Amino acid sequence: MEPLKKFQAHSVETKIQQILKASLKDVKYDDKAFSHLSLELADRILAAVKEFAFHRYKFIIKVLFIQKTGQAIN
Repeated sequence: MEPLKKFQAHSVETKIQQILKASLKDVKYDDKAFSHLSLELADRILAAVKEFAFHRYKFIIKVLFIQKTGQAIN
């Protein structure tokens, strides 16, 4: 029951970073537009992770945008 291919966090993280940099390079914070953008990014990231063909794994993608206003997040 072992997976055919072990999960490789480094390669997945690199791919996610590429997607985020390409998608968010010139984006300004807009709470109304980001609800749609977060869904779009989650779909792109999930598709990219599935391309690695890690069998017997399930993936949950959660995209969260927070406006940086100099306040701490606890």
